[in-house]
Amino acid sequence: MPDRTSTRVTVEIELDAEPICGRLCDGTGASTAFRGWLELVSLFEQARAGGRHADGESPGGAAGTSSGVVP
Repeated sequence: MPDRTSTRVTVEIELDAEPICGRLCDGTGASTAFRGWLELVSLFEQARAGGRHADGESPGGAAGTSSGVVP
């Protein structure tokens, strides 16, 4: 069986928000706000790609979500 790597993320959601919104926190202490399911799924994909967007941009870069990275 090949070696697999993993990462841990924490999702904080606002319970009464519509659409879903909140923050995704990664293992480095950085957190990124999201609004809606597509932004949340996009953040999961970034985490899977090692914190880089599919187009090679770093989070919060030109191709980042409108939410941005918050320290």
